[in-house]
Amino acid sequence: MKNRKLHVSRITVLLIFMLVASSTIFSKLLELQVMKGEEYRERSDTGSVRTLNVPAPRGKILDRNNLVLADNVISYSIIYNQAAETELYFYPTIDKLMNILSENGEKLKDDFQIKYDEKSQDPYVFIFPTSDETSKRNLELIFKKDNGMEQKAIADLDIKKTPLTEDQKKSVDQKLLEYSAKETYEYIRDEILHISYESFFLDICNLYKSDREKSFEYFMKYFNINANSEEFKKIMSGYNGSYKEGEYSEDIKALIESLGLKNKKFDKEKERAFVIIKAAMRLQMFSGFSPIVLSNDVKEVTSTIVNQKLFDMPGVEIDKKPVRSYPFGTLASNVIGHLSSIDALNSERYKLKGYEISKDYIGALGIEKAFEDDLRGDIGGRVVKFNEYGRVVSNLGSMAPLLGNDIQLTINKDVEYAAEKSLQAVMNRMQKHGFAFYDNANTGNATRGAAVLINIKTGEIIACASLPGFDPNDFAAPGKLTIDKANEYFNVDYEKAYKDFVKKMGIVKSIDDIFPIDEETGARYDPRDILPKPFFNYATMTLTPPGSTFKPLTAIAGLSEGIDITYPNFRGPLTVHSTIYDALQYTRYPGGQFRDWNSASFGEVNVTHAIESSINYYFFAVGDFLQEQRGFNKLAEYAWKFGLGSDPTKNENNSTGIEIEEYFGQTYNDISYRNRHTNGTLIPKIYDQMLLDTNIDLHVKDEDSNEIKKIKEDLRGEMAYQIKNDLVETERGKIYDLFRDLCMKNNISENLDYNYNYLINQLELKISESRLVGHVLNASIGQGENMYTPLQLAVYMATLANKGERKSVHLVKNILDPNGKIIESFSSETLSTIEIKPEIYDAILEGMKEVNYGEDGTVSEGVFDDFPIKIAGKTGSATVSDTEESFGRTGFAVYTGFAPADDPEVAISVVIFDGAHGGVVAPVALRMLEAYFKDELKAQNYIPKKLQNYDDEMNSFMNEIYNK
Repeated sequence: MKNRKLHVSRITVLLIFMLVASSTIFSKLLELQVMKGEEYRERSDTGSVRTLNVPAPRGKILDRNNLVLADNVISYSIIYNQAAETELYFYPTIDKLMNILSENGEKLKDDFQIKYDEKSQDPYVFIFPTSDETSKRNLELIFKKDNGMEQKAIADLDIKKTPLTEDQKKSVDQKLLEYSAKETYEYIRDEILHISYESFFLDICNLYKSDREKSFEYFMKYFNINANSEEFKKIMSGYNGSYKEGEYSEDIKALIESLGLKNKKFDKEKERAFVIIKAAMRLQMFSGFSPIVLSNDVKEVTSTIVNQKLFDMPGVEIDKKPVRSYPFGTLASNVIGHLSSIDALNSERYKLKGYEISKDYIGALGIEKAFEDDLRGDIGGRVVKFNEYGRVVSNLGSMAPLLGNDIQLTINKDVEYAAEKSLQAVMNRMQKHGFAFYDNANTGNATRGAAVLINIKTGEIIACASLPGFDPNDFAAPGKLTIDKANEYFNVDYEKAYKDFVKKMGIVKSIDDIFPIDEETGARYDPRDILPKPFFNYATMTLTPPGSTFKPLTAIAGLSEGIDITYPNFRGPLTVHSTIYDALQYTRYPGGQFRDWNSASFGEVNVTHAIESSINYYFFAVGDFLQEQRGFNKLAEYAWKFGLGSDPTKNENNSTGIEIEEYFGQTYNDISYRNRHTNGTLIPKIYDQMLLDTNIDLHVKDEDSNEIKKIKEDLRGEMAYQIKNDLVETERGKIYDLFRDLCMKNNISENLDYNYNYLINQLELKISESRLVGHVLNASIGQGENMYTPLQLAVYMATLANKGERKSVHLVKNILDPNGKIIESFSSETLSTIEIKPEIYDAILEGMKEVNYGEDGTVSEGVFDDFPIKIAGKTGSATVSDTEESFGRTGFAVYTGFAPADDPEVAISVVIFDGAHGGVVAPVALRMLEAYFKDELKAQNYIPKKLQNYDDEMNSFMNEIYNK
C-alpha cells in the first residue's frame, strides 16, 4: 500500500506560527517585566542620572596694593539640558526663549564661528580668534570638519573609497577652504542639522502621539492648523514618525506642500538661534550630553521671568556660576590677559588635564595664561537626576569646587593708568599734527607705543603699558564678543585700512604695495607693521632700535677699556676729560655715510656733552677704535652685561625674567649677524651672483626633478652651515661634492673647478660682510642691527642706575591662597655684574641730567622744569630707511632714564612707533614718575604739572590720581 501524503492546510500553518510567536513574545515579556523588571527599572533611572561639573571661581588678580584687577561675579545663565523627550519641544521652546531675551535686552550666547552681519555687503563671515592667517586656516578646517562639511567635500570631489590617502586628504582640505562662510552655514543648516519649517512640523507631528494637548497648541500657533478636527486626526493616523521624505504618508506630504513649509523661512535671528543651539547639541552628543549654555550673564529680572515660564520650556533651566570680570576694562590688558574657549588645536592637551572642552575657559594671554594652573581652581560636581523634560528633579550628591589662588602683581594701578593715559595723549597729539609735529617727520601713524617702569632695587615691574589694548571683558564668557568687536579685533578690512592710511599719510602707493597678498594663504597682510595690533604686547614683544639711548653704553665700553683715539684731532687714551672734535661727517672710511644729526658742529666735546647733545661723531669714533683695539664684538660684550642681548655662543636662557611671553633682542655681533641673515639675505645674494656671472641657477624650481631638488636643498643646507660657523672649506669638501653632482646632473660640468672656486669666493665675501666696520659704527649710536624690547631698555637703564648690577625683573609679587595667605613670593636675582668706575659713572650721569635740563639737552618744551625730583635721561630717534619713509613710516621715538638721578629708585623706558624723536615722548615719563612718587610729592604740596600744547586729556587724569 502506498504511503499517503500528510495534508496540512495553509490556515493550520498560520495558526501554528501565531501560537509559537505569541509564546515567544509572552516569555520575553515575562522575563523583562517580572524576572528582570527591577534591573531594567534601575537602568532606566540611571539613564536620567548625570554628573554635572560645578566650575571653580578663578583666583583674583591684584595690583601690588591689593586693588582687584580681575575678579569674579556671580552670573545668571540660561542652560538647556538635552533629553529625548525635549527634542520634540525644541522649536517652540527656543522660540519662546528668544522672545523673552529680546524683550529684556538680552543676547543669545553666540560663539558659533560663522557670524551674520546684515549691515555688511557679504553678511556671512568666519570669525576665528586670531589675526594669524595660517592659524585661521587651521581653525577653519577644524570648524568645517567638526560640523560635517568633510562629507560634502568628499562628495564634491567624487571620492569613492575610504580611508582617504594623504593626497586625498590634502585635496579635501583644499576643497573645504573653498567653501564660503555662506555656503558652509547653509550646508550645516540644511544638510547636517535639518533646520527648517518642515522639520519643525514633523517634530510636532511626533509630539502629537505623546503630548496631544501641547501639539494642538503648537499646530494652531505656528501652522494655523486645527489639530482637533476629524480630517486632521485622519491624516495623523497614517503618520509613522519618520523624518525621511518618502517614508511618511502622502497625506503628510500633501499637508506640508499645502502649508508651503518647504519654502517657508524662519526669522533670521531665530533661525540662527536654532542653528547655534542644534550645532552645540550635536557636538555635545560626543561628550555625554552636558548642559548647553543658551545665554550668559543675564539680568536677575530676566532669570526670574524665565523661571516663571520653565513649565512651558522643557529642557531650559537657570544656572548660577562665576564669570570673570575686569573692573578697569582695558587697563594693563596685555599684562593681565584674557580668557578664551579651548580651541580644537589644543583640546586633547586640556582634556588630559581634566578640562571640560566644550564649556571651560582658559587663560589665553598674559598672567591669565602664564598662571592658569594657579588661577583655575578645582572643579566641583553634582550628581543629579533629570525627568523626561530635561529638568533636574533631585540632587543625589555634590562636591564643592575649590577656589583658585590669587595672583598679586608688582604693578601699581595708578602708575599703569598714568602710563597708558599719557601715552595715548602723546600719540593723539602726534596723529593730529602729522608733519607739523616734529621736524617735518610725519607722525600721523603714531598709533602704537609702550612704557615700562621698574624698581631698580627689587626688579619689580611697576608699570608695563602697551597700546593699543583690548577689553578682556569681551572674552570673559561665551557670546560676549559682538560681531563688531570680533571684526575690529580679528578681521582686518584691508581695503578700508588702505584708504584710511594713504589719505592720512598723504602717500602714493597701491594697496598691493602697502598690504600685499601672501602667496601661501592668499590673504593680505601687513609686512611693515603699519596697523596697530591690540593683542600684541609692544612692551615685551616688539623689537625696536634703541637709537641714541644706546650711547651711554658705548661710552662706558670705550672709557672702561681705555682705548687710544688717534683720529682725527686727538691722540691718547680716552678719559672722561678727553674731547673729540665734532667734524659732523665721520670720514675715516671713504664712502661711508656716517654723519651727525646736527647741521652745525658742536666743536670739541667730552663724554658728558656728547651724551647731553647726542653727538653721533663722538660715538662713531669711540665705537670704531674700540673694535679696532679690543675686538670686533667688544661693544656687544658690554651690552650683554646690561641685558641688551646675550652671547650667541653660550646656551643661555635669554630672558629678562618676566613671567609672561617676551622676545629678547640682540646687540650687533658678527655671529648673530650671520645667524640672522644667512638664509634670508646672504645665500640669496650668492645665488643671484652665481646666476649672473656663471649662468648656474642654484634656486630650487618647480620643474626640477626630485633628485635635483634634493641636491640643491642639501647644498643650501651645507652652505648655510659653513657661513654661520665661519667654516668655509679650504679644500674640496661637501660643497664641492654637491656642486659637482648638480653640475653633472644638469650637464654643465664645463669649467667645474672655476665655478666651484667662484662659489667659495662668494661664501667668503658674505662672511666678511658680517664683519664690516660700518655695522659697529651703526651699533655704537643704537642703529643697524641693535634691536631690543622696551622692557630690555628699562632693564638696561636699571642696570646703569645700579652701577653695573643687572637684576632679573618680575611682574608677580605673591601667589596667595583664597584666604590671602602667601603661598609663594617672587624676588629678583642678580644675573650679571660689571664694574663701572665712579668717574665714568659720574660723567655719564651728568650728561644724562643735562639731556633733561641742559641748554643743549634733547628733551624739549621744558617737560621736567619745576619737577622737584631730578631725572637722568636719554632720548633716542631710531631712524628708518628712505624706503620705509616712502611707505609712511618714520623713526621710533625713544626715551629712557632713571630717578631720582642722584639716588636712583626706578628706571623707565618709553617707545612710540612713528613718533620721530625721543624728546617729545618725555611727558609720558613725567606722568609715570608723578604717579609713582605721588605720596612724597603730595607731602611737598606738589600739584601735577599742566603740560603746555596738550589739551585736558593729558592733564585731567593726574588730578584724578592725586585727589584720591
